[in-house]
Amino acid sequence: MNLHRRYLCLSLLCAAHSVTLAAQPDPLWEKVVQQYKATDNYAAKEIRQNVTLEKDQETRHSIIRLQLSGWKDTTPQYEIVSIEPAPKEKKKPMNMDAMLKDAYQQVFSTAMQPKRSDNVRLGEQNATLFELDEGALQKVSLQLWAEPATGKILQLKLQASMPMAFEASISTSYRPGPDGMSFPAQRKTAFEIHIPFKKAKGSFDETLSQWEARPASAGNTAKPASP
Repeated sequence: MNLHRRYLCLSLLCAAHSVTLAAQPDPLWEKVVQQYKATDNYAAKEIRQNVTLEKDQETRHSIIRLQLSGWKDTTPQYEIVSIEPAPKEKKKPMNMDAMLKDAYQQVFSTAMQPKRSDNVRLGEQNATLFELDEGALQKVSLQLWAEPATGKILQLKLQASMPMAFEASISTSYRPGPDGMSFPAQRKTAFEIHIPFKKAKGSFDETLSQWEARPASAGNTAKPASP
């Protein structure tokens, strides 16, 4: 699973690099980017993962509970509290935030110029929708719903693909958290690798809770955007 995890991470990063940059950012998009960068200074204390992996005509399921154990520089570190069914060998925690960090940093840039649609309904909320759809060979698309006044992220969907190589989709719902910001609460990730001898597909359904700030000793912190 570690090999597939590394490949998925590198594939998403390569796809994100293909997004076109622009010179004049949307003021609300700037707030969205600032909000995202501010939440990067926090980590979920608990993560519950429902993992499915299909490979070599075999399907494996596992339920994993992770707990924040500390910080290494600016990266949160997790330990496995429980895993069902119990594995035969010791497993390392799968930190999806760390895997996706580089790809998201490429997308969440004030140099981007996403398409903006105002007065979009997201459930019972009024939202502003930002959309990016870029790339020829390596394709990446982003849909992000934000609060129109504050730029707080409400929900995002990211899709990335490369012919004969991989496909991945990530859907994240946000909820209010510390310091008046919004944080990921539910995240669903699905991927499929098409490379010969490495073919596999799977999903990660995650619940993230109890967000807490990074200690000052672990690195500099950013401030959220003002409404």
